[in-house]
Amino acid sequence: MLHLSSPSFLLVAGMLVGLLHLSRRRRNRLPLPPGPPKLPLLGNLLDMPVSSEWETYWRWSKECNSDIIHLDAAGTSIVVLSSIAATTDLLDKRSTLYSDRPRLPMLNELMGWDFNFVLLYIPRWVPGAGFKRIAHEWRKLSIALVNQPFDETKRQLATGDAPPSFTSSLLTATTPIEHEVIKNAAATTYSAGADTTVAVLGKFMLAMLANPEAQRRAQSEIDVVCGGRLPGFEMFKESDTTMPFVSAIIRELFRWQPTVPFVPHFIETEDEYRGFRIPAQSIVVGNIWAILQDEERYPDAKSFVPDRWLLPSGALNPEMHSDTWQFGFGFRTSCLRGAISCVVVPVDNHCFDPEPPNEFVEGLIRQPVPFKCSIKPRSVEAEMTIRETE
Repeated sequence: MLHLSSPSFLLVAGMLVGLLHLSRRRRNRLPLPPGPPKLPLLGNLLDMPVSSEWETYWRWSKECNSDIIHLDAAGTSIVVLSSIAATTDLLDKRSTLYSDRPRLPMLNELMGWDFNFVLLYIPRWVPGAGFKRIAHEWRKLSIALVNQPFDETKRQLATGDAPPSFTSSLLTATTPIEHEVIKNAAATTYSAGADTTVAVLGKFMLAMLANPEAQRRAQSEIDVVCGGRLPGFEMFKESDTTMPFVSAIIRELFRWQPTVPFVPHFIETEDEYRGFRIPAQSIVVGNIWAILQDEERYPDAKSFVPDRWLLPSGALNPEMHSDTWQFGFGFRTSCLRGAISCVVVPVDNHCFDPEPPNEFVEGLIRQPVPFKCSIKPRSVEAEMTIRETE
């Protein structure tokens, strides 16, 4: 055992310090990933897009001929990954380094989810502090989102007319759970899933309006499995084999118009990748939009083509199956599959306009602008089936 003052210990410690120093010097000499030209101090701040960022990032990646690019927004380091390989290598295989989320002052501090200094103490009436007034209103909405549904469920339990729900089941559990935990868990689950689910179903309606033949094929496939019943979630455990075209529609739906085009990650410490330096405290963005619009992997990528997921035999292509990790195919997607199939089976759709709209509300969650269409039961029997579920 080495003593702290022994020559051997000092030699080993000195070697380790030297290696660490050499490693840091080498890493500091490594170039940053390529990117658009930067201005002094401002970097790329004046070039940063205010909407549809994923499309601009993708264009820059193609101009730089690189699936990893670096941006500097007035001192904020941003690394954008635009391929399956780069995204998997860093955000998946090195997830221990890249699992943090960047700090979002508008959400965390100003809306009441955290506390910090400086901007928090600027009065709302000061010119240029309009963002604080907006955040103040959003904060009230976020508090209402957490409290009001919880309080209403407690009221319904007290009067004996509470329907089954996540919150009511936890409030009546035999093992007591702190109310703050239940309240926050319910609000988080709802806020994380409600908008994304609505956005996906809206895009599904657009896809079916523009592709009536795909809807008819899906209806026929589900009719064979379900008969005259509405689909239940239990029917979708083996749906990849029993309803491959329905599965292909869902995969193509997530690929064609990704609901969350990218999600930012954050790396606290410096890293190295492919001979490039990833600076410490960088925002690292996996550009899902670019990955899913790659013409080499998905020819005619802008079109809705469910058959791209199928073999000539009609079965799902196992080589394409691995792509589903980007689409969040898990429990929530299974729910969407059931919801989508319940829409497909009993109804026919018709758009009031000659062509369904192709405009979207841009943001972290991308969803179609409101549009008009008619939804009618396919038959009297289908109408009766729908009414029986009310």
